[in-house]
Amino acid sequence: VCNALADNNLGEQSEELAFFCLNKLRIQARMSLDFKRRIAMVDGAIGTIIETLTLFSEASADVTLDGCGLVWHLCMSDGDRRAVVESGGAESVLNCCRVHMENGKVSTLAMWALKALSFDTVAKKIIRGKDGMSIIFEVMNKNVSLAKVQVEGCAVLELLSVD
Repeated sequence: VCNALADNNLGEQSEELAFFCLNKLRIQARMSLDFKRRIAMVDGAIGTIIETLTLFSEASADVTLDGCGLVWHLCMSDGDRRAVVESGGAESVLNCCRVHMENGKVSTLAMWALKALSFDTVAKKIIRGKDGMSIIFEVMNKNVSLAKVQVEGCAVLELLSVD
């Protein structure tokens, strides 16, 4: 699946294939810690996932939803979190927040991903440096009626406010 995703990023950049691959990876990562570890062990897989999220973030809320969900799952382990950060994951998720801030489902998963990323000191600096706190406030303002966005947004802001 990761190889198909990488080929798609280099070639035709099919939104449907990107959605299929990220959706399959997210579901498998959610269901199995072993599968999540196997994703992380594939050479270049995390970079390919972040690249896909970046390529399709403005074009597809569906790809963004699964991409942010997959980033969230991968960031649950310290080593994988660092690989996500080094691959540009913090910037990519922030961009997803900016582009899809009125989409409650994307905003929820993006906040979960940002919360997990905020346990990494480098990611915190990146998020702060990219005006992340303002973006998070804006997402929260656009999703006032969604408790999950409010709770997770507050948690991200709290994590970002301390070193």
